[in-house]
Amino acid sequence: MRALMAGWKGYVLAVCIGAGASWWIQALRWNADAAILKASFAAEIEAHAKAALDAVQSARDEERRRSDEVEKGAHAAREAARLARIDAAGRAASEQRLRQRIDTLLANAIRRDPALADGSSPGRVGIDLLADVLGRSIERSGQLAAIADRSRIAGLTCERLYDAIRAGQ
Repeated sequence: MRALMAGWKGYVLAVCIGAGASWWIQALRWNADAAILKASFAAEIEAHAKAALDAVQSARDEERRRSDEVEKGAHAAREAARLARIDAAGRAASEQRLRQRIDTLLANAIRRDPALADGSSPGRVGIDLLADVLGRSIERSGQLAAIADRSRIAGLTCERLYDAIRAGQ
């Protein structure tokens, strides 16, 4: 072994052993660095995946909240429409009573002045005109009230839904 280490051969052998050892140590360092990078990369990927899942869950929660608000708004609109129909039925009954009252007044006017029944008197034209105008007025006011009810319900529902959806932002 001594002969092997003597002279230039010993130096070459020492250099080869030193180079091999340094390459081996460097390889261990690179492997350690690669393991650290892999662990860091895996942690980063996991953090991104968790953030993506959280974002999806948040979007689902917001969509569920909005859907619930829309359902509440639709329920409130149906209830308001039901109440408006009840009100319209009461209004129609009131209109019918008013028409009957107008017919009664017209019949009383004809009974007081039998000439009105012939249709020859100018008074008959005035009473007929009044009855016709009042009748049309009652009918039109009922139509306008129904339109106004529908518009009010739609507007309030829209406003309520807009406010509810904006509250989540």
